[in-house]
Amino acid sequence: MYTPAVYVYEKAVTELDVSKTTASSILSILGVFDTVGRAASGLLADRPWADSLYISSVATIVAGLLTCLVSAIFSFELICVYAAFYSVFIGA
Repeated sequence: MYTPAVYVYEKAVTELDVSKTTASSILSILGVFDTVGRAASGLLADRPWADSLYISSVATIVAGLLTCLVSAIFSFELICVYAAFYSVFIGA
């Protein structure tokens, strides 16, 4: 489940020729947005009308679909956007 988080850094360094220092900011993005996703899904799951299993299932499917698009990413900015969205959904 966390494998894409490891390999987006490698993709940035090897395929996009981003410096290791700059590429390490992806890991920060992953951490910050994972925390946001956990907090948001927790607040949403506390609602009486919400089903936590449904929230988790939908978030995992969306994270998987986002991962399918990684091969089409060819810029550092798009990797950062992917990392943010992936982390929000995987945090749920």
